[in-house]
Amino acid sequence: MKPFKDLLVRSLLLWASLGVLRPSGAVPKSEFFRFGERAGDNKLLNKDDFSTTEIRLQVPLIFYGQIYESLFVNINGFVSFLTEIPNFFNVQFPLEYPIIAPFYSDVDITRAGNIWYRETSDPRTVTRAKNELKKYFGVAEGFNPEGIFIVTWDGVGAFSQRADRLNTYQLILATDGKESYAIFKYADGGIQWLQSDGKDPNMADARGQAGLISGDGRHLTLKGSGTDQVRSLDKWSNTGVPGLWVYRIGQIALDENVQEPDLVSEDKAEESCASSGSVCHSNAICKDYDRGFCCSCQDGYFGNGINCLKKEEPLRVTGKVSGTVNGMELKDADLHSYVLTVEGRTYTAISRMPSQIGYDIQSITVFGTGIAWLFAKAVGDVPNGFALTGAMFTRTAEVDFPQTGHHLFVHQRFKGLDVFNSVQVNTEITGSVPTVPLGSKIEMDAFNEEYTRVKPGQIRARSSRVFRLQGQTIDTPFTVETTIDFDECRWRPKSNDLNTVRLKVAENIFIQYDAPEQIVRYALSAKVAPLEETDPCVEGRQECGQNSQCVVDGDTFRCVCERGYEEVYDATLNEAICLDINECDTGRDNCHLDAICVNSPGSFACTCRHGFTGDGFTCTREASCEGVPCDPNAVCDLRGTVPRCTCRPGFTGDGFFCSKDQGGPSVDEQRDCIDNNICSPYADCLYDDAVRGFRCACFPGYSGDGETCTPDGQRESCGTARNCSPYGVCSKKNTGYVCECLPGFTGDGYTCDVSSSVTLPPLQPPYQPEDPYPPYHHTPDDSRLPYETPQEPYPQDPYQQPGHRRPRPPYQQPDDTYDTYQRPEEIPEYPLPEEQQPGEGQGSDSGWSEPQCLFGACWCPGTLQYNIIHNRCEPSSSQRSVGEIEARPLPSCFAGKCICTLGYAYDNLRHECRADHTPGYDYSIKGGGHRVRASCNEINTCHPNAQCVYQPSSKSYSCVCDVGYEGDGHSCSSKIDISCDKVNICHFNAQCVYDDAALQHVCVCQQGYQGDGLVCTPQDECSSIQDCDVNAQCLYESVSRRYKCQCNSGFEGDGRTCTPERAASCNIVNNCHNFADCIYDTYALRYRCQCRAGYEGDGTFCNPTQVGCNVVHNCGDNAECAYDLTASGYRCKCREGFSGDGFFCRSSRSCREDPSVCHPQASCQPDALSSFGVACKCLDGFTGDGYTCQEAPDHEKYLLLINQGLSVLRMPSDPRSGAGFPIHVEPFMTAVGADVDCLAGRYYWTDVRSSSIRSSKYDGRERKPVISGGNIGSPEDVAVDWVSGNVYWTDSENDVVAVASIKKGKIRTVVKGDLVNPRGIAVHPGRGLLFWSDWNREGAKIEVSGLDGSHRRKLVEKDIMLPNSLVIDYDLENLCWADAGTHKIECVNLDGNERRVVMTEARYPFGLTILGQDFYYTDWNDTKIHTVDRYSGFESGARDPPLGGSGKLYGIAAVPPSCPPVANVCGADGGNCPESHLCLPNGRGGRTCACTDDALENKEEGPCNDYNY
Repeated sequence: MKPFKDLLVRSLLLWASLGVLRPSGAVPKSEFFRFGERAGDNKLLNKDDFSTTEIRLQVPLIFYGQIYESLFVNINGFVSFLTEIPNFFNVQFPLEYPIIAPFYSDVDITRAGNIWYRETSDPRTVTRAKNELKKYFGVAEGFNPEGIFIVTWDGVGAFSQRADRLNTYQLILATDGKESYAIFKYADGGIQWLQSDGKDPNMADARGQAGLISGDGRHLTLKGSGTDQVRSLDKWSNTGVPGLWVYRIGQIALDENVQEPDLVSEDKAEESCASSGSVCHSNAICKDYDRGFCCSCQDGYFGNGINCLKKEEPLRVTGKVSGTVNGMELKDADLHSYVLTVEGRTYTAISRMPSQIGYDIQSITVFGTGIAWLFAKAVGDVPNGFALTGAMFTRTAEVDFPQTGHHLFVHQRFKGLDVFNSVQVNTEITGSVPTVPLGSKIEMDAFNEEYTRVKPGQIRARSSRVFRLQGQTIDTPFTVETTIDFDECRWRPKSNDLNTVRLKVAENIFIQYDAPEQIVRYALSAKVAPLEETDPCVEGRQECGQNSQCVVDGDTFRCVCERGYEEVYDATLNEAICLDINECDTGRDNCHLDAICVNSPGSFACTCRHGFTGDGFTCTREASCEGVPCDPNAVCDLRGTVPRCTCRPGFTGDGFFCSKDQGGPSVDEQRDCIDNNICSPYADCLYDDAVRGFRCACFPGYSGDGETCTPDGQRESCGTARNCSPYGVCSKKNTGYVCECLPGFTGDGYTCDVSSSVTLPPLQPPYQPEDPYPPYHHTPDDSRLPYETPQEPYPQDPYQQPGHRRPRPPYQQPDDTYDTYQRPEEIPEYPLPEEQQPGEGQGSDSGWSEPQCLFGACWCPGTLQYNIIHNRCEPSSSQRSVGEIEARPLPSCFAGKCICTLGYAYDNLRHECRADHTPGYDYSIKGGGHRVRASCNEINTCHPNAQCVYQPSSKSYSCVCDVGYEGDGHSCSSKIDISCDKVNICHFNAQCVYDDAALQHVCVCQQGYQGDGLVCTPQDECSSIQDCDVNAQCLYESVSRRYKCQCNSGFEGDGRTCTPERAASCNIVNNCHNFADCIYDTYALRYRCQCRAGYEGDGTFCNPTQVGCNVVHNCGDNAECAYDLTASGYRCKCREGFSGDGFFCRSSRSCREDPSVCHPQASCQPDALSSFGVACKCLDGFTGDGYTCQEAPDHEKYLLLINQGLSVLRMPSDPRSGAGFPIHVEPFMTAVGADVDCLAGRYYWTDVRSSSIRSSKYDGRERKPVISGGNIGSPEDVAVDWVSGNVYWTDSENDVVAVASIKKGKIRTVVKGDLVNPRGIAVHPGRGLLFWSDWNREGAKIEVSGLDGSHRRKLVEKDIMLPNSLVIDYDLENLCWADAGTHKIECVNLDGNERRVVMTEARYPFGLTILGQDFYYTDWNDTKIHTVDRYSGFESGARDPPLGGSGKLYGIAAVPPSCPPVANVCGADGGNCPESHLCLPNGRGGRTCACTDDALENKEEGPCNDYNY
């Protein structure tokens, strides 16, 4: 018997080694750690939504490096630290608090199940935990746990009081006070339910999730968490034992995550349904094959077997779009798509799309096409994209516009279904597209696209399409090459019957850019069907050579090179071949600028350079702790904006000095605000030297302890101050904006209280209305609340609640900008059906439910949206009937009414077209039941190689194939094999020439014509108005039979360049002043400009009629009051020997002849720029122009001040003087523009996030807002006239240039009109000149005017693209600018002459400043400060910004050793202007006493007039 027994043992061992004896299930419940009443456990109350009170631990637990002396057991499958979380929040991991979750779901143990917990140091339990951990962790060899905390969820049911399916799992936490481990055990068959019915009847809960969350951003989720496969947690493992998961969770470095087991050998058993079939979806069937298995969705579902969806149920696609288009960077723009699977119709929207490229993006329909393919309506058994991939694939699309030379590359990664069964996708986009005029819409015809499976797991497609501007006939062609890579089950037998399928996109294509909402929308209807003809690639594959693939293209095929290869002609072989592309050398890689590209056959790899980290496609500079003097018992924390020292567990201190913690930490201890968001929304988290830590400090104008801040004095309107309570909302009343508390709270709206029985966690900043996204707006990370977005692009509920305005659905015809019938400002409310009147039922009939409070904010789960007016959750989707037809037409607007095409009637309630059952109309055919083909002169149905020709015999139009082709015109076969040297088949505008490549004679169109030589048509000079001058149109000329640029009436030129005719008057060229009218002169018989009553001038410039100086006696020194014949009144005039405007007179004599003309604190010195060769210059210690000098204050000098989003940084100009430091950091700030007041020693910057201009000392002290609220939109750049005491800025939202008095804060708009995107700004106080740049992509320019906005003119308008910052070179009297489009730094004289290039090859320059002999500029591409010699253009190197900021660098300003030697007429006594006015130099030696905007708008207090001197 012994030999037989040995043989049996050896056989069993062999079977085990081969994987035959595998555990059939999970951990038997008998192998759980002891639990229950007999084990001495405590028991959670049998109810719903419950947590324990704080449980003090005998031995502290270490979790992600933090020491916790207590925890909370929560009913819903997890333990938490810091706070209890009794309620179930329907969100996707990670949460914001540290938790450990074996199975996060909505548990209800009212009827079924128990939850047991205890802490123990029982030797047997401790020994068992120690031995289990030693099996899986090498570092656990010396681990001796002193405390074990065990929580068991035994047979727990789901909400609401479900007892039919039960889950059983256990959590064991082992700790010795210095290190900790976590063990998850899932009982055999222990996961029987994945989600509850949900507390909201309209939306089921998210699927169960399992993982460990640190609370600081780091987290780990178990395999299958949040997916349908989470039910297999009891079958899967990270230890090799099904249902057993272990992790080291204690001493985890700040840049690491929890540790997986390191002593587990990999299981290489043969794959089969029995061993690995758990990866299949619960609604899928697993089928074994010879070498493996495959999953297939069951009847009633569709997908790839891993992901299955119920047929005909609508769903969503969400994601982010990043990249660069037309030089404009996109960063995490939101993509949303709503899909009606029953119809195959998709509504895709991309929000937060800047207006600079929003109209251009309309042509990128590949955004919508990819989703349309994914969920196209299937004809027969043809699979759509989801059936093949389960929405887990990568998609690359190359879009080429051959006519314009633009090229675009789109890369998308579809990541499958999330916890709410929505598809997740990330999109990267790079390249350029044709420019679409602002306000224009585009049209696109129906098209087909053939998808060919070229090899296992790869599909390719190619299509040719066109788009045109709405209302025009000029087509812009483009081609799309698509490649899709996915994981295909390699064991399933393949059939060649469906290697190619055809995607048919119907004609009801909707494309729109909504400029106010900054949303691009695409709506497509698509179906996927088999080819009607034989697959051309069946035979075509034989003709494709090495490294090429056969792709169906219409009714033929093309051999295309595999990805990573390109087609070249081999003269030796006399044929085209595919060779490897060196993406690295040709610049076709998408590696990051700080990455190294390595080429490989058919591909390439990206690796971040030394000192950078990332995946090679995105690289960020590694933060460094080098030089940070942390205590030996501290670690350097790199998670914040600057390195920070943190004492190790068991020690206390500020990180620079750490001492042994005698008492040990407690969760009740208050940590500083750098770790916890405890500050009031009206406070900063600042470092306090007194306590050697970070503390909250209230903003100026508020008082309190920082955690609670209340306004000082009279309260400012919440419409500008945004100062409502976090539990309040700013509402517009008749008396203005006021704060009101949300339902359930009481107070005045600025302070809202809740009942003491409710405990709320720390809050996020409050929502405030009318706060549009500025260009530099940074939205919070909404990944944990995937459906709660600031704007839902396609609301599916057609009923709007009263007062709740929502975006228009895409299937509603949008307002046309030029439509005579304009909608009123307020959108009329949709009527509510009787069963859904406000205030009625809250059940499933109405679709409404109560909002939940999550971390202090009201939110709604899933697809529901929060209605802040009614404080409730409302559905955002309306399901369509399964029986509805496949594709309904979109309604159109005619005579101010919505109409539909034949066979359909407009539904006023649903705002869409519905079938009206017209007799004889066949609704099974898209477009109607008329199977007769329309005439080709109405709808071009001809083949691309055919023409629509009138046939006199039949008195109708028909399609006729071109010369060299044969067929019926709708289908034309290949060329007839006839050589033009034998038979003259060439067009009369073509000639027959010998082609060396083709080795035969071919027809070639003559110059000025285009075509294949058989048919030549005149080559258009223009394809759109973008090709012509701004004062020209692209029109068809019948003589030349082509489109040509033609100048508008009143202009002359060739159409490419148009200038006003010499005789053009103001009725053609509007050159009249704002206070003048263009009138017809009956004597001169022409139009001219004439100043209005109360103004005087020539009409091109008008001043208010002045009160004579004989009345007001306001002449300056060295001036006299005399009668002026031209002005017909008394005016101030400088005396002989002096020059000026009569109010400010300067000696016209040389200081060499008369030294007394200089100020007493100035001397006469040589000056090459002066006409006299000498000039007055202030002595050392004084500042001014030499004629007026004042004592110069002593400020810091030779500094650079830089904006980096939420940080303002300072650094010395000399690198040897140190690295610098942040002078201000504010989480919700976006600092952009920069300038200095050299006289007052202050730094000014714009904050586009709060629409304000701020100022502080150079070291960050005395920080205060200078201008905020009011009508400021998005302040881009700032410039300070330190002489007059005014600050100027550009506003890209209101498209104006404005000025304000620094002392008074009074605002005046000085430039408006003819501005598209004003950006950079600079002032020359001595000349009284104002300069600004305009990012108008149709015509960028730099303009100049007086500092009062008068005498406006263009300074630079040629060879300029994206002019960013402007700066004055006072030594050379130049204006200089950085252009991110031309990648240059250039300068020009102040009169626009002698333009010169300082440097080229700047990557993306943004900020620019001058100090000494150098330019300093910031660059968006490498986030560095560059130094360039002003004269030679030589770049001496780049420097990293100081630690303390993150993201792109914006504006930069230099602190000079002294102010430039200038002065102006407003420098002394405010130019003698009234107190109510601003003194603004006019650029011609005079000044304007200007009214403020408020005074001009407030007519009740009487008119306000400007005074010009």
